[in-house]
Amino acid sequence: MFLNFRLLHTIRTLYVLSLPFMVFYFAFVWFVLLPDNSGQPTTIVELKHYGLQTIVYFGFGLFLFPFMNNKFNKKMSFYVSQYKQKGFTASTFEVYSKFNDTYAGWNQEKNELLLIDVNKNVAMLVPYNKLINVQVVENSLLLLTSLEECPKFYVMLDKKNLDAISNKLHSVMQRQPANQDPKLFHSL
Repeated sequence: MFLNFRLLHTIRTLYVLSLPFMVFYFAFVWFVLLPDNSGQPTTIVELKHYGLQTIVYFGFGLFLFPFMNNKFNKKMSFYVSQYKQKGFTASTFEVYSKFNDTYAGWNQEKNELLLIDVNKNVAMLVPYNKLINVQVVENSLLLLTSLEECPKFYVMLDKKNLDAISNKLHSVMQRQPANQDPKLFHSL
């Protein structure tokens, strides 16, 4: 079964947005409607109906989030492994984003940068001399290249790890080859 990853992002977003309403709905049903104040006992059919709704909704959420993480990891690993078979290794630094399906990996020994954007069908090895600028803008990494196929490349970064990634990237960019500008990296 093939599901488009963008469709899964949409389903996950709708699930998360509906979660507060569904928690209120289930709390209302289980604590207000089912305990009948008229003295009539709650029927087994009502318990099965509302119990099944509760189990299906929360069970779907328990299935959805791990499924999406596994799907993303397999897809990105496939693209990266294709370049690893050609000899690329991201031995220096790598960063990826599940939000916009992007990956950037640095290999300073070979002076290469691997850029993968699944949504735009971009996967290429970029030599360091084609890299114009690297910036951390708000919560994303912006790479400017002199290539026509990919003049701008964004990788969304996790806000929790933004400082650590920025510091690591700064140290990587300071150790550029001699023909590169040492002030290539800018943090905004």
